[in-house]
Amino acid sequence: MKPNPCCCDQQLVSLASELLWNALVFAGEEALVSAGATTSQLLLVCERARLHLFLLQLDANKRGPGSPKLRLSDGRHISGRLAPAMNMRRQLDTKTAELVQTALVRLSRTSQAGDQVAILGMLPWIEIGDVSTRATAIRSVSRLAQKGDTLVINALLGRLRDPVLGGLAMEAAVESFHCVVTRGDPNVLARVYALLEDSRTHACYGALQALPSLVEHGDAGAIKKVMARVDDKDQCIREMAVRALGKIAGPDAHDAFSCIIRCLRDESIYVRQAALESLPS
Repeated sequence: MKPNPCCCDQQLVSLASELLWNALVFAGEEALVSAGATTSQLLLVCERARLHLFLLQLDANKRGPGSPKLRLSDGRHISGRLAPAMNMRRQLDTKTAELVQTALVRLSRTSQAGDQVAILGMLPWIEIGDVSTRATAIRSVSRLAQKGDTLVINALLGRLRDPVLGGLAMEAAVESFHCVVTRGDPNVLARVYALLEDSRTHACYGALQALPSLVEHGDAGAIKKVMARVDDKDQCIREMAVRALGKIAGPDAHDAFSCIIRCLRDESIYVRQAALESLPS
């Protein structure tokens, strides 16, 4: 039986790409862009190398000129950057942020679903850069991730505490949960419920925004948890609690709708507007 020529070509290209990785990790930005443009098969490994290059530049800026340099292929540029320091988030200039976002999108489109090498290369950017870069990283990773991917789930849950309240990154995380989380997953819900009890506004707000995407419609336990936040002293929390309640409550959840109706008299116009929009038409 003759081997499939197409299959053999793909295997050779894959092998060549991995061998080239050892050389590409030492290349600069222009060389990587040029190499990736020569053939579609090399685009994947070149975009991975570009993301590592940007991480290396951030590390170099953080360590200072006198610190020893690390190879791009060093494992610390993946595992050690899954939760970068807070002060690294704002170190991307506009041009670099655009380059990173382009690389993230290309990598997500050229990689196969479940490709852990590509996912690990993109995960650090969920924590780094401006809100647009973080949102792009979230959507790119979620495009490749499979249900139950623990690393991706942890990263998405982390963005529920994003410093930009209700911003693009938090919104992208909420929209991406359906890609990796099965509704009603007890482990995920336990962590989200814990965020609901968090005294920090960002964490509680993010949990309320995400909860309707994580529970079944009419979930009594979730309704009870959300109702407990409707009287919060923070108007942002009250508004999001009302919106979450309207999305989760089933037609027979009379207590929930009574709670929403009561919020029509809230002192905040935003809470009153949320209550009005959450009532069934």
